Amino acid sequence: MGKKYEADPDYLLTCRRIITVISNLAGVLGSLQKALDRSVYDVHVPLDRLRVAGAHREAGLEVIRCDYFLFANFCVLNVENWRHGAAYKSVVRLCYWISKVFWLAEEFLPLFKPNPWSSPYINCVARKLCA
Repeated sequence: MGKKYEADPDYLLTCRRIITVISNLAGVLGSLQKALDRSVYDVHVPLDRLRVAGAHREAGLEVIRCDYFLFANFCVLNVENWRHGAAYKSVVRLCYWISKVFWLAEEFLPLFKPNPWSSPYINCVARKLCA
């Protein structure tokens, strides 16, 4: 991430914000992705919230907020390499229905909050330090 800003220092104009959304493959979704399709997992660098925020700071940005987003979403698992297999549709549907159960529970039970283990995303809002 830092290399983009080093290569193009005018990418963000003074005091502008950048919003970064990445998949949280450092949690359970990373383990599941690795089991379902290792080739997809291998092209990613699993980062936790602290490393995402740190990468923004190393790039010279001021981190406004960096947090996990949602409790769970198994629909982010990539099984596209299974598209022509018999199990593809079943796996996609299962991921959807499991996620839907968590989404409904999330509305009513305070137990289901974003966290490092099950959250599908990390969102980071940062801005270029004003001169």
